[in-house]
Amino acid sequence: MMKLISIIIPVYNAAEYLNRCLDSIIGQTYKNIEIIAVNDGSTDVSPEILNDYGRKDKRIRIINKENSGVSDCRNKGIEAAKGDCIMFVDSDDWLDYDCCEKLIDVKDRNKAQVVFFSYIREFAGTSKPLLLFEEEKVFDKNECRELHRMMIGPLNKELKNPGKLDSFSTVWGKLYDSGLIREGNVSFVDLKEIGTAEDTLFNIEIFGRVKRAAYCDKCFYHYRKGSGMTSGYKKDLPLLRKNLFSRIENIINGKEPEYKEGLDNRVALSITGLGLNILCNNEAYRNQLKELKDIINSEPYSLSAQRLRTSEMSLHWKFYFGTVKQKQFLCCYMMLLAIRKIITSKK
Repeated sequence: MMKLISIIIPVYNAAEYLNRCLDSIIGQTYKNIEIIAVNDGSTDVSPEILNDYGRKDKRIRIINKENSGVSDCRNKGIEAAKGDCIMFVDSDDWLDYDCCEKLIDVKDRNKAQVVFFSYIREFAGTSKPLLLFEEEKVFDKNECRELHRMMIGPLNKELKNPGKLDSFSTVWGKLYDSGLIREGNVSFVDLKEIGTAEDTLFNIEIFGRVKRAAYCDKCFYHYRKGSGMTSGYKKDLPLLRKNLFSRIENIINGKEPEYKEGLDNRVALSITGLGLNILCNNEAYRNQLKELKDIINSEPYSLSAQRLRTSEMSLHWKFYFGTVKQKQFLCCYMMLLAIRKIITSKK
């Protein structure tokens, strides 16, 4: 009997991209799917688009709710899902048409609880594949433990490119056994509590239970860079990040020292994201610099930065984290401006 795949799509003011997303899903070569579109109080024509598609394809189920954020949307989708497997797709992204067919094949052949796969970052005018591994691979219980630790935080050669910190831990780009989610009672935490990285926290909980996983090296998922991102300043982000670290610490309590070191490295690397958040503040340069200084001097960031090993990093990252370690705040600030310029130039 063909497994039913529940594909959950949170939708908020996504009218510009929603048709392409839905077309890529209803056009899947694997037909035994249900599409759960959770409308998060959209104020554009997204609800009309969803209703139009729902009339044409009975596999589409629409949940309308007041705006409460992406985590609640995904949780509502999980509650409604009837599938043997669950996938998540963001409403501004899209899939290759053979995605589900190939993933089910990989899952069944390898008796995997989770299948994860590579993706393509879609910038304005250019596409860049991101391969997580070089070839298809199956992970046994011990190797799944190592994947779990990687999601906590990088060690040694994994520190080569800090910008890829959460490449493994997106919830899109994965096909999950629904039982893993339901039996573990795993859900998404509201961003009002942790600020960012709800995907990462979800997968840290999931992969703590995974005993067999498979990786597919095909780039089935197209991640539209920039379209779903907010650039507004989040005043409480440093505090919310500490809440995130505290939750991760509770999950890894009692595990091997490598887990603690990985989390310590995550804390240090997060200084970059916190710094970029400061640049979104409309305050004067001196106030931004003071805020950056306060973060670098505070705990847990100060000690974690001092312990961070940069020997495997490329030169510009070594230099940047060198300014953090040595508390050369002005140089660090200038490096953040350069990092932001690189990021925004790709959008």
